[in-house]
Amino acid sequence: MLFGRIQTTSDINNEMLTNEKMQTILRDLIFAKSFIRNRLNHAGDEDTDDEELRKYFSSHGYNISSDMSVNEIKEFIFKAIENIKI
Repeated sequence: MLFGRIQTTSDINNEMLTNEKMQTILRDLIFAKSFIRNRLNHAGDEDTDDEELRKYFSSHGYNISSDMSVNEIKEFIFKAIENIKI
């Protein structure tokens, strides 16, 4: 794939992007925005996260603790990047 080129469906199929892999990638993105970004932006605020989302992400093994350390965030980001690699 060339840099900046949008992959076509055939490119994706050839690289064996499974439904489960796509779900993991999208789940990582939503978790990063919903929990990590909001925690950083609203560090002093009370937990305002939707309880249903907290249960969902917790059931998939995500750390939903309000006191995630920088190292835990870094580890999550590295893992999420690895999940994107096909």
